[in-house]
Amino acid sequence: MTNLEVLYLSGCRLIGPIPDSLGRLTRLKSLELTYNNLTGSIPSSITQLKSIVQIELYFNKLSGVLPSGLSNLTTLSRFDVSMNQLTGTIPDELCELELESLNLYENRFEGSVPEIITRSNKAVRTETLQQHTHWLTAQ
Repeated sequence: MTNLEVLYLSGCRLIGPIPDSLGRLTRLKSLELTYNNLTGSIPSSITQLKSIVQIELYFNKLSGVLPSGLSNLTTLSRFDVSMNQLTGTIPDELCELELESLNLYENRFEGSVPEIITRSNKAVRTETLQQHTHWLTAQ
């Protein structure tokens, strides 16, 4: 199964945490686990998916902070963790990625949006940064 490139399990009524073993799918390019009842935090092993282009985890019940090491995902272009219960701050390392789409809305992030997201050339290439939450402030 290590040759798997697409994992699409949207709307499958999955419950429980995302398994840490997901990080072993090193050739995975697209991960879609949307519209389920996944709980717990996003496993740090997700940062081992060196070929990943798209991570879609929206509309679940994921909690905790975004894992550190997301900047290691240099091929990532779409990252959507909207409509969960994620907390903490938006990590600056997201700004190091060449994202086309970044969706973080309907979570419980606190603090400010990293200035580099709104000012850098990389952010200009970002098609969508949706921050529909009143817990964030602009710097």
